Amino acid sequence: MKIARTENVLERIEGMGVKRILPIGNDDFRKLRENESYYVDKTLMIKDFIEMQDEVTLIARPRRFGKTLNVTMLKEFLILKRIAEIFLMVWQLWIRNTRMRLIQDLSFILHLKILKEPR
Repeated sequence: MKIARTENVLERIEGMGVKRILPIGNDDFRKLRENESYYVDKTLMIKDFIEMQDEVTLIARPRRFGKTLNVTMLKEFLILKRIAEIFLMVWQLWIRNTRMRLIQDLSFILHLKILKEPR
C-alpha cells in the first residue's frame, strides 16, 4: 500500500482577510518567514539553549515534530546575532579611527598655530 506524500502540498487558508500558506513538510525557517506562512512560535527555545550552555543537545522528539525547523530557526538567529556583532565591531573601529583622525588633525592644527605665533 502506497501512502500519499503531502510534503510538497501547500494549502491556502484565509484568516482575517489575509491569505497565508500552511506549510506542510517545509522545514526551512527563512522560507516560512519570507512566505509569511503559519508556524508555531518556538523562539523561547533559543533562550533555553543559550541558558543551558551545553556543547551538545539531544532533541528527542517523534518524527514530524519540527526538529529540523527548530534547528534552522536557531541557525538563523545565530547568523543574525553574528552579523550584529560584526556590524558593532566595524562601527566601533570606525568611531575609534575617526576619533584618532580628529585628534591627529586637532594636534596638527594646534602644532601649526604654536609654530606660527610670534614669540
